[in-house]
Amino acid sequence: ALAVATGKSRRGLDRVLDDTGLRPLFAATRGADEANSKPDPLMLTQILDELGIAPHQAVMIGDSIHDMAMAEALAMPRIGVSWGVHDRGRLQAHHPLAVVDTMAEL
Repeated sequence: ALAVATGKSRRGLDRVLDDTGLRPLFAATRGADEANSKPDPLMLTQILDELGIAPHQAVMIGDSIHDMAMAEALAMPRIGVSWGVHDRGRLQAHHPLAVVDTMAEL
């Protein structure tokens, strides 16, 4: 199951999901106005609870240190993507399973 935990508002997230046609791919979504801001892990906790999944059964994929810290707080495995907000070195400081440079590598 795929889920989204974003710093976007619910309204912004819904617009992106509808404009791109990606909504059907996601089993759960959470916006910044529905939980505490990252890196607080509440967004992830809400999603995991909704899907009935334990943190160790999931993987957080993110492009920022806030994503990495959010997952790290729950001892959730995480993978950084180097093409986003923060560079490889900053992502690696949060001990991800990997930092990848392409979608194919992911």
